[in-house]
Amino acid sequence: MRPLHAGAPGPFLAAWTLEPLATLGLAAAAIGYAACLRAARARGRPPAARAHVAAFYAGIAAAAVALLGPLDAFNDDSLAVHMLQHLALTQVAAPLIVLGRPLHAAVRGLPPAVVAATLRATVGRRSIRTALDVLSHPLAVFGLSAGALAAWHWPPAYAAALTDARLHVAEHATFLGTALWFWWVIVDPIPRRHRASPHAAIAVCFATAAVGDILGALLALSRDVVYAPYRAARPPWGLDPLADQHLAGWIMWLGGALYFAAMVAIAARAAAGTAEGGSVAVRGGAGGRADPPPRAGERVAPARGSGQPPAVSG
Repeated sequence: MRPLHAGAPGPFLAAWTLEPLATLGLAAAAIGYAACLRAARARGRPPAARAHVAAFYAGIAAAAVALLGPLDAFNDDSLAVHMLQHLALTQVAAPLIVLGRPLHAAVRGLPPAVVAATLRATVGRRSIRTALDVLSHPLAVFGLSAGALAAWHWPPAYAAALTDARLHVAEHATFLGTALWFWWVIVDPIPRRHRASPHAAIAVCFATAAVGDILGALLALSRDVVYAPYRAARPPWGLDPLADQHLAGWIMWLGGALYFAAMVAIAARAAAGTAEGGSVAVRGGAGGRADPPPRAGERVAPARGSGQPPAVSG
């Protein structure tokens, strides 16, 4: 990262760097994913869906644009560019990477002994399972995501991240890490019981979008430059610092639309699942046979999140 306001790094679209940490991390993720896919094919396992592979590499590409391209090179000079960088990380790169199902690829591609040992050392321990249960609760997911967003946009913290390269890396790592966890719980976690219910997922998306909208409105409506380091900045395209901040606020506010798109997708998936479930019940199951009814006295556990007590037949 160059020093704050060290001068424009050249034409906007040509401002690309090979920042070592980000470059190595993204390259390792891309190569590791490809290696797992290749190993799974070598073991005769069904290939990963092309849509999943495309989503993963699109997410890696989006992260590269955010961390290695103009959005990173100009984020010291423009709050609006910095907001675009954060949106690219949290609302484009993170969900696409999760949609690529990298954990599925790892489980299918790594040697079975390695997978078994890893599972025993992690989810095989009650303390870790308990921690996963707590951290994957919708309230915890919202708290982590919204907390990171609000904490780093607190003016002293934001200013510190702009003037300290290590804090800036920590800021981006926090945003990307909490975003990956957010979308992992909502989209496709392992074990699958950690997936939020459709109602909870929609509520979490709405609440998280609201936090971003509030912060964006504060920036867009402020009459003063909120973050001290940007008062002396030279934003591109001839904007003054206050106009650049107002643009950043609108970018942040409109970025909430991506969460609403996710809400629509979640609702559509839930509706499709409900319709398919009803159809399967009428047909007697996917294989043409209905599941046998529970035996007398057998306790039947309800679906997770149903809020209903177990029913006892007979």
